[in-house]
Amino acid sequence: MRKPILFGLLGVLIFIGFIVARAPAGPVWRLLAPQVTSALPGINVNRVEGTVWRGQARVQYANMLPSQVNWDLTLSGLVSGQLPFAATIDGDSHHIDITGSLSPTQLHIESLTGTLAGRYLSQYAQRYQIQLAGELNIISLRLATDQRWPTEALGNLNWNGGAVSIPGSQGRQNLQLPALHGQLTMLDNQLQLQIRDSIAGTGNELLTVSLLPTGWATVAIKTRMFKLAGIILPGNQGPDDMALTLEEKLF
Repeated sequence: MRKPILFGLLGVLIFIGFIVARAPAGPVWRLLAPQVTSALPGINVNRVEGTVWRGQARVQYANMLPSQVNWDLTLSGLVSGQLPFAATIDGDSHHIDITGSLSPTQLHIESLTGTLAGRYLSQYAQRYQIQLAGELNIISLRLATDQRWPTEALGNLNWNGGAVSIPGSQGRQNLQLPALHGQLTMLDNQLQLQIRDSIAGTGNELLTVSLLPTGWATVAIKTRMFKLAGIILPGNQGPDDMALTLEEKLF
């Protein structure tokens, strides 16, 4: 009696595994869409094709250029509770490669690299009336998050320099900036991006962007940044003095 029962259970498990492996991504996305769009207002996902494990979709956030997202999840990882994945985000003026793993409680990005051209960066900067040239290269980025906030972050990126157009009291100002280096870290539960005036990452600090779990972002700009851009400030401030601090709630 035991063998028929075991074979029957094995058959059921194989059938369930087949169904799970072939689960179409479209219907699953329609079930998850309300939760995702509630957590990320402004995101638009359509043309979801393939299966849950290997598929593609068209994704656009706010006024950014649309992206084609392709993903590939390793089904065998379910046995260990860690689901390895690889994904690409590709579109006009941007390309990103991601590898990592998923678990019920954590997302771990082992490697994120890519390139964002000036046209893509300017789409986001439109809200601040800023136009950017040049190219941003994400050299390496590692990130771990729980269900609420990043628990680990470490990354390096370079911007190869170029023209920057910003609004001013006398009309638009056109600046020419050299190559800059950015380093992403976690400090006291804050995400911090520190910008320096050398792509080697050993130059002088220009500005620091901090993001809190509350959604508040702070940009602290040193006098050196304005001098580098050829902007003359009133007073007699030293290059390491804090010239300007901006705050904005992002979410």
